[in-house]
Amino acid sequence: LLHIGGWLKALRRQRAEGLASGGRRTRGAVVLRLPRLRWRISNLVDRYIVRRYFTVFLMVLASGLILYVVADLGENADDILKNKVPRGVVFDYYKYLSLQIIYDITPIVVLVTTLLTFSVLSRDSELTAFKSVGISLFRLSLPAIAVTAAIVAGNVYLQSEILPVSNQQVARLKNQIRGKEVARTYRRADRQWLFGQGRYIYNYLRYDPAHQALERLQVFEFEDDGRLSRRLYAERAEFDGSGWVFRNSWTRTFHPDGSVDFDLLPGSRRSDYSETPEYFTSEIRPPGQMRYLELRRYIQEIESRGEAVPDLRVELQRKVSYPAISLVMVLVALPFAFRLGRQGALYGIGLSVVIGMIFMAVFIFFSTLGSAAVLPPLVAVWAPNAIFATLALYLFLGVRT
Repeated sequence: LLHIGGWLKALRRQRAEGLASGGRRTRGAVVLRLPRLRWRISNLVDRYIVRRYFTVFLMVLASGLILYVVADLGENADDILKNKVPRGVVFDYYKYLSLQIIYDITPIVVLVTTLLTFSVLSRDSELTAFKSVGISLFRLSLPAIAVTAAIVAGNVYLQSEILPVSNQQVARLKNQIRGKEVARTYRRADRQWLFGQGRYIYNYLRYDPAHQALERLQVFEFEDDGRLSRRLYAERAEFDGSGWVFRNSWTRTFHPDGSVDFDLLPGSRRSDYSETPEYFTSEIRPPGQMRYLELRRYIQEIESRGEAVPDLRVELQRKVSYPAISLVMVLVALPFAFRLGRQGALYGIGLSVVIGMIFMAVFIFFSTLGSAAVLPPLVAVWAPNAIFATLALYLFLGVRT
């Protein structure tokens, strides 16, 4: 605006001189020079904040990972020694488990990192120095928020592409550490295949542990030479305390001469299979071993039969909302970090633990309401993020920048 004002004054002066010289208007070249847009903070300061923030993040993440592994190793030490588990199995187990640990502890790590980084900057009077040269605290927060956004993107990829595969390896290796090896394979995300205790294989859509029931159960029986001898299908199989009761079932019997017998068995029919509900409980494929689209298709197939699964809907929404918690944590931590002054790092760690515990309590409470169908899954999972993000913005308004 100053450049434009100066140009207008020069133009009026030229007109006045032209009229004074005889009324003739003079023409001249007009050059507009607009100021170059510049950041009010140099890239050097951006890099400095990013370097400090990311260094603290890696240190806190490594500390949390080591503590978690040591605690878990203490719980599994007896099984490892009793079953004489090879060191390679133990190493692979914690190699795959560390990915899930990193995903789980990232929000609290971001919270601690933010409080430590900016409290140390405040203790060393660096924040005061930045403000003295006209750099606001809001602007200083942007590098930390940008790094956290990149961490969130990495966690989204980790959860969607890596954890479903690594968690299957964790389950397999943990069974080996505990001394039980169960042969199982997944042909589809929404189908479970399980070897029985005889010459037969179970295939089912879903096991409901609350009602001890198998849905869309198929049993394939084989002869000693591997030939399929019978196929049994039941719409639902329920355990009544003494055995399995098949409902709306049919069987196909395959004879050695190639003939096939079909028997329709409406109503209820008791079976003689020896497996108990505990046999299937240990073989449930949890949502953590499914990708987002796999879990969504699984839910849609169950709901197409008229059965509501709000707990799985909550798990589906959590796959998206949990990585975003890290972004909420950095927004919550920044106002507190700017108010810490010279309190020190230990005070920041203690405060981060309190904030993290409060958030996780609220998150678990809302998730429980969603699983019980008291709240819609979308509201139950995203409400804690929205509440704490709003609180963070309110606290930001009271910060003297």
